[in-house]
Amino acid sequence: MCPNCGKRYTLGAEGWVNAITDPGSFHELFRHLTVDDLLPEQDIHSYYKEFLAKQKGRTPFNESLVTAHATVYGYPAVLAISEFNFAGGSMGVVFGEKFRLAVEYAIRRKWPLVSVCCSGGARLYEGIVALMQMTKTVAAVERLKNAGLPFISILADPSTGGAIASYAALGDVCIAEPGAMVIFTGPRVMESRGFPVQEELVRSDSLLKISSRTLEEPDYFGNIRGIQEVVPRADLRRNVAKYLEVYARTRRNDKPRKGERLYVRKFKKDIEPPVILENGTD
Repeated sequence: MCPNCGKRYTLGAEGWVNAITDPGSFHELFRHLTVDDLLPEQDIHSYYKEFLAKQKGRTPFNESLVTAHATVYGYPAVLAISEFNFAGGSMGVVFGEKFRLAVEYAIRRKWPLVSVCCSGGARLYEGIVALMQMTKTVAAVERLKNAGLPFISILADPSTGGAIASYAALGDVCIAEPGAMVIFTGPRVMESRGFPVQEELVRSDSLLKISSRTLEEPDYFGNIRGIQEVVPRADLRRNVAKYLEVYARTRRNDKPRKGERLYVRKFKKDIEPPVILENGTD
C-alpha cells in the first residue's frame, strides 16, 4: 500500500509470504516442477515457451503457484500461494499438480492448509487442460476435508476466474483483504459483452454484507457461507493464527495414532531446519 495516497497494489507471492508467515520459517515445496514434466513435448508450442521464459524474469518463483510449509505465530501450516507476477497467477497443469501435492503433504503431516488466491483464472495457453485444474483442485480440497484438516482460504485482489470458481471458494474459513475483487468474470469483460457491473458490489467489503445473511436465510443459501472476515494485510498473520490455534486446541485431547505427532505450536528453538524437497517427499 502506498504510504502517501493509500492506494493498494497487487501483492506478489513474496509479499504474501512476508505478510503471513513467521520470519525464517518459510520453506518452499515442489519448486522444480515445470510444464515440461507434465505436458507432452508436442503440446508445448514455441510461443508458449517464449511466454513462460518472459514470466520467469518477473518473480523469484518458477510458477504461478508457490507451495511451502511455514509457521504462523508458531503454528505449522502448509501454504498454497498464487504468484500474480507469474502469468497473473493463472491456473495451469503445474498449478493444479502443485496444489494437489501440497494437499497430500498436509494430509501426511496432519497440518492445516492455508491458500492465498490472487489469480486471473485459467491459463489459455494450455486450453482445456488448464480448465481441468478446477476439478483437480476441488477434488484435492475434498480429500483434505475428509481427512479432518482445516482449509483457510484467503481471497486477495483479484480473485477471479477458475480459481474463485473452484478451490478458493471452498475454505472452511474465507478471509478477504479489503477491496478485493471477487467475481468469476471481471467487470471490464462483462461490460464488453453488454453486461455492465457495479464494481463496488463485487468487492470484498460489499460481499461481506451479503455473507452475513447466509445464517439468517438457510433455505436460500444452503451450506454457502461466503466471506467470514475482511482483514487488512497488516493484521492477516495474527488473524490466520487465531484459526490455527482453535484447531490446535480442539486436537489437544486427541490421542495420536502410532507414529503420528500432535499438532502443537512450535517456538523458534523448536522449528525444524529446512529440508530440500526435490521429488515431492519429505
